Amino acid sequence: MARPRKRSWAGYAAVASLACLLHEFAILAVAAHGVALYRARVGARFGWAWGQAAAVVAVVLAPLVIVSQQQAALVGWISPPGPPELLGFGALALAGLGCARGPLPARGPVPLRDLALGLLILPPAALLVVSYLHPLYVDRYVLYAYVGLALLIRARLDALSRTVAAPRALAGGLAVAAVVALLPYSLHLRTPQSRLDDPLAAARAVRELSRPGDGVLFLPARRREPIMSSPGHFRGLRELAPARHAIPSGTLHGIELPAPLIRARMLTAGRIVTVNDPPGQPLDDTPQERVKRQVLAEHFHRCAVRDVTGMRIVLYGRAGKC
Repeated sequence: MARPRKRSWAGYAAVASLACLLHEFAILAVAAHGVALYRARVGARFGWAWGQAAAVVAVVLAPLVIVSQQQAALVGWISPPGPPELLGFGALALAGLGCARGPLPARGPVPLRDLALGLLILPPAALLVVSYLHPLYVDRYVLYAYVGLALLIRARLDALSRTVAAPRALAGGLAVAAVVALLPYSLHLRTPQSRLDDPLAAARAVRELSRPGDGVLFLPARRREPIMSSPGHFRGLRELAPARHAIPSGTLHGIELPAPLIRARMLTAGRIVTVNDPPGQPLDDTPQERVKRQVLAEHFHRCAVRDVTGMRIVLYGRAGKC
């Protein structure tokens, strides 16, 4: 087997580092490559070269991991994996394993079967396991794993085209059929209806329920998408919690005041419009979020509720203020 070229591995380390800086969970793809090399038994030289490249990626990524941990609350909305997530992962894994059965074309030192199965299975499986301790699993976070399934489907079509009559026509027909079958879903993903939430609808609901001078709160603070998407709908309302907004603070959603100051501001308001997670979502357990819920429960009552896609807008008022 040829000796690994240092330039090739340096390029791999550079590209992998860039990918991980753009998307932290891409580090799981690097791990999948290591598993593929191990299964292929390519020898110590390849393993050592991959280890050095992976170490470089880890060093480059470490500062971003440390900084991102300071905003871990932004993914507090993610729930532990349930049956839908497990079934979705299982279906794709079984499809990949089915395509991997039997002989497949072999090119290069690492069998395509090992590379593709590792990429398809390891990243989502690892994230699922971690999510039972600290929920992080969202299928789009490891969307790149589908590349493994695409490689296996293409390899199976290639193998099929070599063993049946009229091979090119059959393989091409199956490929076209797959594209046509997936086209409606692909188009749906590019419509507003495919989103898990609708910030513009939430902003309109805030405008319809509020009056100039009302207070506005985001429960939790990461639900600021409506005001960031459509600030005009919030004109004339008083934000009760922010200490520093997103751009000045260098954060995604800004920084909120300490809990006692939020309480004091809330008690100056006669009416408060809140932008909330949809019912059934876990509650963020920070001092700021706890005091918001406490003050609303003790000093206000619900006047109106408006549900939109992925959010609930609630108007609270003091006695006689609705």
